Amino acid sequence: MLLNLLIKPFWIFGIDRTVQNTLPEDYGMYFVLFNFSLLFNIILDLGITNFNNKHITQNNTLLTKYFSGITVFKMMLFVVYLVITFGVGWVMGYDSKRFFVLLFLAINQFLVSFIQYLRSNITALQLYKTDSFLSVLDKTLMIVFCAILLWGNVFDFPFTIMHFIYAQTLAYAITAIIVFSIVITKTTHFIFTIDGSFLKQILIQTFPYALLVLTMVFYYRIDAVMLDIMLPDGE
Repeated sequence: MLLNLLIKPFWIFGIDRTVQNTLPEDYGMYFVLFNFSLLFNIILDLGITNFNNKHITQNNTLLTKYFSGITVFKMMLFVVYLVITFGVGWVMGYDSKRFFVLLFLAINQFLVSFIQYLRSNITALQLYKTDSFLSVLDKTLMIVFCAILLWGNVFDFPFTIMHFIYAQTLAYAITAIIVFSIVITKTTHFIFTIDGSFLKQILIQTFPYALLVLTMVFYYRIDAVMLDIMLPDGE
């Protein structure tokens, strides 16, 4: 809890605000595309994280049964998410620059969703100290990477919005690898396979939740995207 109180405010007011002030125009595009990448974010999860946490809390042995299937399923959902997100972006007339930024933001969304799923296994196994550490690991890494890029005077190239995004991607990727490594040690075996009947069971139970979240996300995140459509030049 103390780490969260220290690290997350510093990320918001120290790093994010500095990037916003340093690159106001590019940050505006980033902010729009970030909100756009969140619109279909529920496709990456569909309530799987809550479903998984609930069932494994009740029976820890289900971790081995669920882990490989859900991991493969989430990768499939990432492909669906990319197709829908890029399809809507194409309809909205996004250019190649925006698609490039959107690609990495979409990857970040997947990594965040995957980390949340992996952490649901850790909390279900009641490894609360481990989860507390993991809850701030990604932001800590982002702060380190961005601080080096912004103030370290290590590189001779100017800081860009893509460096900000790359730092997030790298931090999320490292965190995902660490959490995955922890969870896989709690299973007896892991095989990349998928069970159609199991997925059907998940979808039936989680669809109402997913629909509710999709509605809420559109309500809270659509404003920036709509303003970008109405004022494409930032007027």
